[in-house]
Amino acid sequence: MSFTPATFDSPQTNANGPKKRRIWPWVVFPLGCITLIGVCCCGGLGMLGFGVFAALKSSEPYQTGLKRVLASEDVKDAIGEPIKPSFLVQGNINLQNENGEADITFPVTGPRGTAQVHVRGTRAGGKWRYDEISVTLDEGAVIDLSKEPIGRIRTVGEDA
Repeated sequence: MSFTPATFDSPQTNANGPKKRRIWPWVVFPLGCITLIGVCCCGGLGMLGFGVFAALKSSEPYQTGLKRVLASEDVKDAIGEPIKPSFLVQGNINLQNENGEADITFPVTGPRGTAQVHVRGTRAGGKWRYDEISVTLDEGAVIDLSKEPIGRIRTVGEDA
């Protein structure tokens, strides 16, 4: 069994009868171009997303929140060690010169569970002030890392 490319009859003829033309180059070339354009667009969007996550993870609010989580004995007791942050970061950071605000959330994982870290703060004159750095455990308990000493556990609904 052999493969015969699709053909269509042409009104042109030669000494052996009607001349047949192959249409597969007219199908393969455009499909290849469309595929290449699609791959480039998806790759570009992927790189853009990676850049956004990398920028959020290198920000001072993220780094401060992560350092407090890693230093908290209460978080270590709750989800175990080692504590590893996820790649995903949700929220936003708005900066204008020396001022700005941040409201981000990111998951952390340990051997005994996962938790969500929430960091909310404002920046004035180049200095960050954090209104909230908290860790919400899977069962709903919240560990407040905003104030010193780090790690006071409060239950859902309890006033700070």
